[in-house]
Amino acid sequence: AVQNIRNCGRTPSANAPQIVSVTPADGAKDVDPNLGEIVVCFDRPMREGWSLIGNGWPKCIGEPEFDASMKKLTIKVELKPETDYRLGFNSSSYTNFKSAEGVPLGPCSRTFSTGKGAVAK
Repeated sequence: AVQNIRNCGRTPSANAPQIVSVTPADGAKDVDPNLGEIVVCFDRPMREGWSLIGNGWPKCIGEPEFDASMKKLTIKVELKPETDYRLGFNSSSYTNFKSAEGVPLGPCSRTFSTGKGAVAK
């Protein structure tokens, strides 16, 4: 079962990593379709790797990239105007989001929708 974002990544393991923020925010409406990226921040350094789950993801451009701290993941995306998105992180079968110690993130998801975008003149 996919968890609510408030519990995103929380598992019974005290050693499990957690997502502390995602941009755009969960449930956000009228997100600018020109945003160009989704940013995921974790509470601890992560291993290289990811499991982006579900068919509600926007088109990804290139590979997701962690910053030097391995706590911030940037996913370049192409968003469409007036579209609902559902982003899944890990699942019971795919657990590539793991802490540096190898403990997987618990499965979770979030949603947001884009607005109309810039109006042509």
